[in-house]
Amino acid sequence: MAILPVVGTQRVTINDLPYELLLLIFIHTLPKFKHNVFNPWNIAVTSGEASHVVRRNLSLVCRYWNGIIIDRPPSLYTSIILLVSSKMRFFHNFNAAPQKLLKRLILPSLQLPLDIHIKAQFRYELIPPVKILCNFLGNYMGRIRSLILDLEPYNSCDILGELLVAQDEGGITNAPYLERLHLWLSGWRVSARTYNAYARTLHAPRLKSLVLSNGFRGFTPLLSTETRQSIRSVLLETVSISDLAALSQCPNLAHFFMKFGEPLNNPTVFTLPSVTHAEFPMPSLTETYIRQVHVPQIFHLCLNACNYHIVTKVLRKSGTTLQSLKLIKVDLRNLSYQTFFADFDNIRSLELENCPLTGMFFGRLQPNKDGSLPCPKLEVLCVKWVKHKLPVEPVRSFVRTRLVVDKKGSVTGSLKQFELEQKEDHHESLVELAKVCKGRFVYSKV
Repeated sequence: MAILPVVGTQRVTINDLPYELLLLIFIHTLPKFKHNVFNPWNIAVTSGEASHVVRRNLSLVCRYWNGIIIDRPPSLYTSIILLVSSKMRFFHNFNAAPQKLLKRLILPSLQLPLDIHIKAQFRYELIPPVKILCNFLGNYMGRIRSLILDLEPYNSCDILGELLVAQDEGGITNAPYLERLHLWLSGWRVSARTYNAYARTLHAPRLKSLVLSNGFRGFTPLLSTETRQSIRSVLLETVSISDLAALSQCPNLAHFFMKFGEPLNNPTVFTLPSVTHAEFPMPSLTETYIRQVHVPQIFHLCLNACNYHIVTKVLRKSGTTLQSLKLIKVDLRNLSYQTFFADFDNIRSLELENCPLTGMFFGRLQPNKDGSLPCPKLEVLCVKWVKHKLPVEPVRSFVRTRLVVDKKGSVTGSLKQFELEQKEDHHESLVELAKVCKGRFVYSKV
């Protein structure tokens, strides 16, 4: 173990910190996986460096730090992040034998739970490196706490068959520490029938987050009963009928997001009893899913590129539970805003992203002649990626009436936050108005 330097009357420096405290600091400097459930398709890490590169850089600072790294404390090796692209030096070595590098990185962690994030490209046609990688990781499922695989394989293979290594005759894969499982593939697709026919079960009683790309349709029925009870967040690129049936048996599921969905060819209604935040698929199937997927506790909903009539139907169906609504690429120009806003009585947060609209949108949100307010409970309004010009006066009037900015600069209105993001050049009058509003009105350019 590294020797702690003796500190006398000299000024204490970072090298004088105890070994254990420096070790905790080192652990926090390692890149960590981050995932925003409200931006579910953006998967990233806090650093562009792999974890072993960060450890190497720490060892080069001074002899004392190098001594801590050489000691190989197991807690410093539980986080393994590999970002492998074709431009890196060890790309070909990793493609040829990925298990060798991983084994070298995992070995110092002893028996502690592991957090593994691998983002890699594969280019070898004759050697199936993805199969080798997943087979190696399958042997560690009993220790893995977080597994994030973002892979671009050269040729297809049965990834789940390699990861779900059966540990008994019943075909059960035990993952007692697993809390996060994100499997994302690009470059090829796997038929949903591959996984629906599996006689295997994933038993992960601590699993909270599940993210699956299109290549893993039909995976959720493989989750054990205890796993379905523990899961909180599910993000599926493509949803199958078997997925919906399995998710309806998840009593604690709170977040459910999907990009695409298979056609629902039967009239079965699937109920997701505890889901509060949801995103429905692209417009061709949105209306069908809204009709056949019942979400009684919905609080936040995201709709993408659908007709505004569907938005109205959703608001009327949800009743008083829906309080936060996000619309992406929904054309809001050719409609009656007065009729449209009549169903927004319970909405507290409204976000519009790349939604064409007119100045009348802001005009209709101003107080009526009798003093009543459209969308009376609205507290947050975000209008982003406005690609066309908006008249300045309706926006100015909206800010002054809903934020209630007096001559002294006091902001006392019920609207707590208003963000406007335009692609066009700034209007100076709005820039000045944003300064007066003390952060409650944010005006920016894309």
